[in-house]
Amino acid sequence: MMYERMFWALLLAFCVWFAFRREWMYETEVSRYGVVLKKRPGRETVVWLSPLLLPCFFAVVFVVLALAQGARFAAEYTLHLFLSLGLQFSFYYLLLLIFLPLLRRFFSARACATLWVLPVFLYCFPYIIWGAKTYRPPLWVVRVPPAALRVFCIVWAVGFAAVLVWRVAAHVVFRRRVLQNARDVTDPGILKIWADEQALTERKSPVPLLYSPAIQAPLTIGATRFSLRTLLPDRPYTEGELRLIFRHELRHIQRRDIDTKIFFAFCEAFCWFNPLMWAAVRNASSDLELSCDEMVVYGADQDGRKQYAALLLSEAGASQGFTTCLSSSARSLRRRLKNIVHPHKRLPGSLLLAAVMAALVLGTGFVTVSGTYGTLGELVLSGFESLEIQTVTAAEAGSPYSDRYTSVYGWDEAGLTAWVSGLSVTQIDMGGDAPDDSGRGLYLCFQTETGLLWVDVTERYAKVRNSVLGSRLYRLDAATDWDAAERLLDFDAPNPDPAPQPPRLMLWFSAEGKSVTDGVPMSADAHRLRITNADGVLEPEPSPITWSGIEAHVTQVRLEFTYPPADGYTVSVEGLDGQPVYEVNGDELNSGVLPLAPYSACYTVRGQFESHRDTTYDMVFYFKVVLPEP
Repeated sequence: MMYERMFWALLLAFCVWFAFRREWMYETEVSRYGVVLKKRPGRETVVWLSPLLLPCFFAVVFVVLALAQGARFAAEYTLHLFLSLGLQFSFYYLLLLIFLPLLRRFFSARACATLWVLPVFLYCFPYIIWGAKTYRPPLWVVRVPPAALRVFCIVWAVGFAAVLVWRVAAHVVFRRRVLQNARDVTDPGILKIWADEQALTERKSPVPLLYSPAIQAPLTIGATRFSLRTLLPDRPYTEGELRLIFRHELRHIQRRDIDTKIFFAFCEAFCWFNPLMWAAVRNASSDLELSCDEMVVYGADQDGRKQYAALLLSEAGASQGFTTCLSSSARSLRRRLKNIVHPHKRLPGSLLLAAVMAALVLGTGFVTVSGTYGTLGELVLSGFESLEIQTVTAAEAGSPYSDRYTSVYGWDEAGLTAWVSGLSVTQIDMGGDAPDDSGRGLYLCFQTETGLLWVDVTERYAKVRNSVLGSRLYRLDAATDWDAAERLLDFDAPNPDPAPQPPRLMLWFSAEGKSVTDGVPMSADAHRLRITNADGVLEPEPSPITWSGIEAHVTQVRLEFTYPPADGYTVSVEGLDGQPVYEVNGDELNSGVLPLAPYSACYTVRGQFESHRDTTYDMVFYFKVVLPEP
């Protein structure tokens, strides 16, 4: 399991490294040479994924789960995901705020800005696959009283909606105000500079350029290509100032930084009660501006840097709504001016991002929040009116997980139900799998009024599955009394009904001694002609023949039965193009290897097979081989 987690860590680390390095090289080349060396119209320099995928991911998960397992399960699962995500985001942003001054000193502003959105890559792309295959239960579970959790959820939902509505409404009002009296820029000289700078960002559709009397500094507004606008204050600029302004705003546009601003608003609403998140969003927004400044003056001489610093000083105000703005707050402006006028050589940061991404994958899941704890009887079994144990399997310590369970056919019904009900547990996941555990184990299947209920108890975990409840994973909060459980089981009780299984025919196709199915056998279609046992003779009704098989250049097939034939078997071969029918006796075959006809044909295998409990099957198997045209 750890190897699978390492695989995902290395894969995501490589993806982040590659995506960041590619965009970094492109942007620095454009800034240094003033031309696009490798043209790719419509290019965007988003590092891998847009952060808006995270809220979209939550919405998709909820809808899919609601359709598959009901709204209740979807709501509980999404709540569990929200709580865990909020805790992990807060912890990650706390560490980032602590180390941010040091990171800003040694690494590029673009790398620092990307660090704020790295958790998006973790949860959007690999969460379902990675979570299902490499699940590791948390080392620390924060237990919250259910009543307090319910109150918190209500208060949180109200606050989430209020902050989100406030941010969206503020943006709509601001957008309406700045565009109300805006007018198109018509100066040919300005439009020529605007077109030249857009060509460097390889835009397919030009961004409208407008004057707005309602703003004090240049800004860009709009999240889609239909709503995107770049606005200038209604005052004159020199050609040099216009080029600097346009480069700054177009860098924001090419990076889709407005998407990132919307994501930051979602984070503020998501953790509205946490002042740490508000501080993180302020610093993250500042890093977005620093990273654009970095590219605008990349490779510039000291005079060019001073000109850009003077331009920033001449603009007043700060970004409002979901916009990118050339100006910034006084606190952020001081940092920006220092980086522009007194630059330091910094590393790009691609390896830093890869290392942090790998650490996120390896470290995620150590802590979770749970408001569901108590005994298994209180949390699960009490919800059913009737419980009757159908099957029991038990395992001794030390055996591999997949091989260690053996069936038990005798038990104390009331005592075993009471033992399971008394287990003290805390829910840690919904839908997750319990990790492999080589200790003792007990697997029970209950019959309830709503169907079967499976309870899998290991040394440290209990997993419950039901068609109504779905799948839930619990951590055992106290040591399990396995000796008491074993006293309730009769390991010597015989199997009351060892029902036989019908025989199967497995087909191993090959050509020139080499397997054509990657070493995996195919199963022939099977029909039971007659079943003879202690109750007499049963003649099942015939079912239609599907004639499944293989289409490949094969020369032979090895026939392998799950039960050996009682009196041999015969193979009838009928060509698909009317060739004469012939039969082969199984006793004539060497190790069950049947040479195939040199033409496409249907094969029928007949035989009698003896199973345990004095049961005999008269069987016929069918398969087809189609040889491709030469």
